[in-house]
Amino acid sequence: MTHALDDAPRPTGLPARLAGVYFWYFAGVGVMLPYWSLYLAGQGLGPEAIGLMLALVQGVKLLAPMLAGWWADRHAGAMPVVRAGTALATLALLAITLGGGQLWLLVLLMPLFGFGLNAALPLFEATTMAHLGREQARYGPIRLWGSVGFILAAYGVGRWVEVAGVAVVPLALTLLTLALSLSSWLVPPAATTPGRAPVLGGLWREPRVLALLTMTLLMQASHGVYYAFYSIYLAGLGHSGQAIGLLWGLAVLAEVILFALLPRLRARLEIRPLLLWTFGLTVLRWGLLAVGVTALPGLMLIQCLHAFSFGSYHALSMALIARFFPDRLAARGQALYSSLGFGLGGLLASLAAGFVWAELGPAGSFWLSAGLAALAGLVCWRWLHPGIL
Repeated sequence: MTHALDDAPRPTGLPARLAGVYFWYFAGVGVMLPYWSLYLAGQGLGPEAIGLMLALVQGVKLLAPMLAGWWADRHAGAMPVVRAGTALATLALLAITLGGGQLWLLVLLMPLFGFGLNAALPLFEATTMAHLGREQARYGPIRLWGSVGFILAAYGVGRWVEVAGVAVVPLALTLLTLALSLSSWLVPPAATTPGRAPVLGGLWREPRVLALLTMTLLMQASHGVYYAFYSIYLAGLGHSGQAIGLLWGLAVLAEVILFALLPRLRARLEIRPLLLWTFGLTVLRWGLLAVGVTALPGLMLIQCLHAFSFGSYHALSMALIARFFPDRLAARGQALYSSLGFGLGGLLASLAAGFVWAELGPAGSFWLSAGLAALAGLVCWRWLHPGIL
């Protein structure tokens, strides 16, 4: 993948332009995660069908980052592919909205929506890092705006859903994705360094890399029931749409705080013990839901553990990818992480979530999630020993 030439002039207002893309991208995620399953349930779909529908979006994540990276490297460059991907996602959502959410449209167009967004994000991440060059410490304040977008969208659309019902969800998502597509045109392509990128070779088959991919798959799978049915679960407990949005936003706020504190934690602890703590707190998160914590204060505390189950794990994984895939292998390392870790894990989780929820109910489903997180911790303890870090 490309890198910025560190002595190249930077476009005016570039950090704000980069932050804008993150803001609108994760604002869309802030609608998709809390409310899309509620919308599908409002269309009359049962748990198994909702799981299968979400799997249509997750399944394309297996291929989208790799295909987009290959095309960008050999033909178009990163930003044209980002713009094409966000435009594809916008058009797919617009057709769903205008079509009134008919089932055949959802089946046909949701994979196109997922392909566009999953192709865009890894390439935009690579573009951001290339623009920053040696100033990569500025990534955090830029990426932070994605979390702000998530929180505002989750809260705002939650209030809209309370007033107008879940039928507004596709329209809200369409408007946010359109804003994302337009904002991508404000970010110029990064300057490039000449030469052919090195071959990935057998690096991805090294035991430490396979351990990282396995841990990511298990952690993503442990979140499957949460992503698919948490909002439905909360609504069934009698919590309002606004409260549901606030709980999702609280999880992301906790994640932001964790990102801010992680450099201090890294100064005191190595990656491996931090990962083991992360897995332990993830088991605690799902275990508390499994034993039946349903009051709002308890749910707020549980949502704060998202700082570890997603925030800490993702940040530490990024550090491992930088170590395992140095220099010009970094972008393909991220694509591998996104495709085989998140993509495969998300696909399996989405396919299974509906059946697990229907058969085991909330308690059994969350106990299964806790078991998957514990298994990820076992992989870390066994294969990511200090000698290879």
